[in-house]
Order: sequence, then structure tokens, then C-alpha cells
Amino acid sequence: MKLKILSIIFSILSGFVFLPVHAQIDTSLINIPYTNAEIQADGQLNDWHNYFEYTFSDTAEVIRNPLGYPIDGVYKEGVEEVIKFPRSRNLVSVWLCWNHDNLNVAFTVKDKHLFAEIDKGNDNPYIYLNDGVEIYIDSYFDSEGLMDVNDYQFMVDVLNNSIVFRGDYHKMDDPEYRVPKDMGQNVLFYSAVNILGHFNDSLRNDTGYIVELVIPFAGIGLNPTTGTTIKLDLCINDNDRFLSEYIKVQGEIPFTWHFNWVGYNDFGFPEAWRNAKLTGGPGWFERASGNMKKSWIYLFISIVAFSFVIFIMLFIKINKLRKMPHHEDVIPAKVLFIRGETPSEQSLSINQQYLQKANDYIITNANKSLNSEEIADELCISLRKLQRLTKEEMNCTPTNFIWIVKLNLASEFIKTNKGSISETAYEFGFSSPSYFSKLFKDYFGQSPIDYKKNVPDL
Repeated sequence: MKLKILSIIFSILSGFVFLPVHAQIDTSLINIPYTNAEIQADGQLNDWHNYFEYTFSDTAEVIRNPLGYPIDGVYKEGVEEVIKFPRSRNLVSVWLCWNHDNLNVAFTVKDKHLFAEIDKGNDNPYIYLNDGVEIYIDSYFDSEGLMDVNDYQFMVDVLNNSIVFRGDYHKMDDPEYRVPKDMGQNVLFYSAVNILGHFNDSLRNDTGYIVELVIPFAGIGLNPTTGTTIKLDLCINDNDRFLSEYIKVQGEIPFTWHFNWVGYNDFGFPEAWRNAKLTGGPGWFERASGNMKKSWIYLFISIVAFSFVIFIMLFIKINKLRKMPHHEDVIPAKVLFIRGETPSEQSLSINQQYLQKANDYIITNANKSLNSEEIADELCISLRKLQRLTKEEMNCTPTNFIWIVKLNLASEFIKTNKGSISETAYEFGFSSPSYFSKLFKDYFGQSPIDYKKNVPDL
């Protein structure tokens, strides 16, 4: 009793009061809006487009405990021996939004003194001694005085170390545990930290840090819908000194400086957490997409596969048409009259009469570079009709029809020894001797030189 009275007197003389304060619980409801943006935990806020924003700061001159929980009773040496006020006060802005998968939370903390000496990786319960943030969530909105199994605590420090606690039923009746919870929870969440300053340098002023968290609803056992209500507590761990400056209690440093968004300095009491409701929601298209996600995926895969098959078939068909046919596959009896045969028009079909005229025009202009459009104009028909004619009558394209006529003329030219291969190529309007030789070999099955040597009897 004497020790407590001395502690109070010392606190008053120091200008600060370390008394438990029966603070009024904030029962106002905050609305967390829905966003269709994909929030990435990258420490940047450029993908936040729809959110709830709340700003708070550390202004406490009194250790505030919800409903008067005796924090000074925990430290028997007296809280004034353990707790040191911060060298600078933090200003915090927090953003909240949700989508059908995650609760998204971002903090920007203006802090002139960044300290982080604990660096033992994830699942280290002592990272609260570093600067960082904490989030408490009552996912079932059913807790009162103590944390239960539906309550979670997410802690991330400025080094991006993290740990997750969960309420523990087995510790709720044990007076030793003011906050009954257990660590080592296998809850997957994502976090990122963006540091705006330097660590552990008391001689310079820093700017602060950004912490971004993406907490999957599935990890906290919640199926979110519009109107779902949860409880939240958003907290800051602020340490403005080297840990060696604190007086150790029982071999540990149990308390640096903490504060939350409702002005308390002690956390983990669900009755003091704020009520939050998920508002808004996905549009009809997003809902349909979400409900039929697998169906959409299967449909997309089927369309891609079907399109691929059609593409391959068209490619093969077009390539086959474009490929120069072999002369044995072409039946020129009624169409290619380069040897002087002159069948009567009565023995030719309408299509063959068109091709006869095209054949005559190509022979007359054999030394020119002709194209399909020019032939179609000469016949006073459309290019599409010319393509259909050559396909139906000779199973080739109009371009190949032109080459077939010219190649037959060239074969006669070579056969009668009227010129060299180069002369023959230019004589019949081919762009180069090499291109002429390629087409000639595709059509006759042998090069112009071999053909000239063998002089086939056509």
C-alpha cells in the first residue's frame, strides 16, 4: 500500500499520473467500404481507391486502461520504474477497406524516432518492443470482457517481423492471464513495411513508416457479406529509446509505450474495441464472376482450345492453298492451253471460260509482274469470285494459277534452249532467278537446271 502511495506521489511530482482510468467505451460504428481494387501488400498506397480513413495521435498524459484494468498492479516495482514517456508523439492515419477475400488495413505513422532492436524473425512475441502496429479482430462479434477463440491479434513491426495471437478458452478462467491468448497460430496474412527514416539513431529526426496488411477472411473464419459486423482495435507500439535505457523487470522489458485509436495504452480487451460494419459490396457482374469463377475458367479454357484448333485448321488449309501445287496434281486439259490446243467454248463450263480468258491474258503479258487483282479486273469479276474459281477448278489460289501458267511457258522456253535460267526468270516476270528456281522445283519436282538436262516430255 505504501509503495502504491509513493508511486502516485512520484507520478504527480513528475507531472504525469499513472492511474487506471475508467474510460468511456467508444460505441460509435465505423463503416468499412467495399473495394473492387486488388490491394497489394507492398508498402505503397497507390492502389487504394475506396477506403475508410481515421486519424489519431498519442496525447495521453495518463495511462488509460479500459474499464479500469489495473496496469500498475502488474508491475509490482511501480509503473514509474518501468514506463517511460516517448520523446516525440506519433500521428497516425489508418485506412480500411474490404473485398470478397480480404480485410485491407494500412497505417501511416509519423514518428520522429524509429527504434527496432528485436530482430529474431517471425513468431517472436517480443517484437512489440520495436516500433510497429497491432490489429485486434473479433470476427464473430461475440466477445465481451476477454478474448476467445474467435478473436485474433496481428502484430507487425517496422522490420516486417510478424506474429499472430488467438484467444484461448483454457486461459479465460486463469487470473494470471489478463489477456487470455496463445501465439503460434497458423494464420496466413500478408504485410509490407515502407521505412521513412533510419533505425536506432536518437540524434536525428525520422519521418515515420507505412505498414500495409492484407488479412484473408478465410484465415479468421469469416465469410464476409455486406452488413457483416466485427470488432476492431488498431494499436501502435512506440519505442523512442534504446532498450538498455529501460529498467528491467524480472529479466525482461515488459512495457515500452503503446496507444490505440481510442486513447488507451493497454490492449486485448474486446469490450473496448470499436464496432465496424462491412458496407457496400461487389456489383452484379463481379458477384456473377465470383459465383461462377470455375465455370468462367472452364469456359475460357474451352474457347481458347476451340479457337486454337480452328486456327490450326485454317492455317493448314490456307497454307495448303498458298503452297505451289505439283504439276501432276494440276489437270490442265481444258484450262492451260499453252501448247496450242484450242477447244471450242461449247466444251468449256462458265468457270473454265473465265480461266481460259485469264490464261490468255497471262500468256499475252507473260513478261510482266501480274497480280490477282489485275486478273480479276481483266475478267470483270471480283477478287473473291476469282479465288473461288481457281479453288473449285484447280484447287489453288489465283497467284498460284498465274505462276502455273508462267512456269509452263518457262518450261517450254527452257526446253527449246532459248535462254539461261536467269534469262528465263526475267523473261516471264519473276522477281529473281532464285525465286523462279524455287517455284519451278516446287511445281516440277526438280530444278530448272536438272529439268533442262532431262528435258521431260510434257
